[in-house]
Amino acid sequence: MEINFKNINDLIKFQSVNKYLFMAYSPEKQKTLGNIISKYDKTNFEIIKNEFLEIYFQIIKEEITKGKYINAISHMFGYFKNDLDNEEKEKLKFLIEKYNKNEIKINELFIYLKELSIKYNKDYIKKQSILEFK
Repeated sequence: MEINFKNINDLIKFQSVNKYLFMAYSPEKQKTLGNIISKYDKTNFEIIKNEFLEIYFQIIKEEITKGKYINAISHMFGYFKNDLDNEEKEKLKFLIEKYNKNEIKINELFIYLKELSIKYNKDYIKKQSILEFK
């Protein structure tokens, strides 16, 4: 991940595309990052950047758990709440249940979410780094 921020737009873009990845590490600290950026005015970018990086480096030291992954996924699925049909909602519940039982890997949930983001043209979700798996 590129962390060389030249201006507030770089910082906002980084936070935006990584929002749900950060949430999977630490929902509380992800929210803190958003609060830090919201304090920006054009006279204090360096202060904002340093505060942001301090929390960012704390976040990446945290452990991602199943519960945190499911929390992030649930938030992402909120973008689809008015779009999904019953079959799609049931498939989500089914995949989460299988993930909780260690019957599938998290990537299967990410693949499904990516498919839905394409189907329903949810650009913000399509661009999330958490969905870029190997």
